[in-house]
Amino acid sequence: MSKKEMKVVRNLVTERYMGRWYEIALFPSFFQPKNGKDTRTTYNLNSDGSTVHVLNETWSDGKRDSIEGTAYKANPKSDEAKLKVKFYLPPFLPLILVTGNYWVLYVDPDYQVVNARSGMGETNSLLRLVEEKIRLKSELEENQKKRKRTRSNLMKSRNN
Repeated sequence: MSKKEMKVVRNLVTERYMGRWYEIALFPSFFQPKNGKDTRTTYNLNSDGSTVHVLNETWSDGKRDSIEGTAYKANPKSDEAKLKVKFYLPPFLPLILVTGNYWVLYVDPDYQVVNARSGMGETNSLLRLVEEKIRLKSELEENQKKRKRTRSNLMKSRNN
């Protein structure tokens, strides 16, 4: 039996996606700090107009951890929100290039809430504005239920 491919957003408006997003929940990957909090990602359109600068940040044990990368459409001719992201590891001495998938599975019409999946299999729920967290949390959880993701391994992000 083959796995059914996840549906992704079509016709994502890249310019509206730019800015800072705050993580509110995730299905974690092995490389993410277990005690990370106040995790956020900032997206900025590069001057070439087709690639995006990505800055992932989290705080653990009182220290800021971050990694920067570049995102681009996996297939420039497709209308699907399937991106590739390149990161250099380790961030402080970039020696190894790691490229992964980043798929936008859901974005609300106002571009304030998103569910996305990376190549490592984790699904992140992100919010644009922290103040809207309570109102939008149920919308995200409903979207996860539709995707048949269980809450048993859902880890809520720790935010101040």
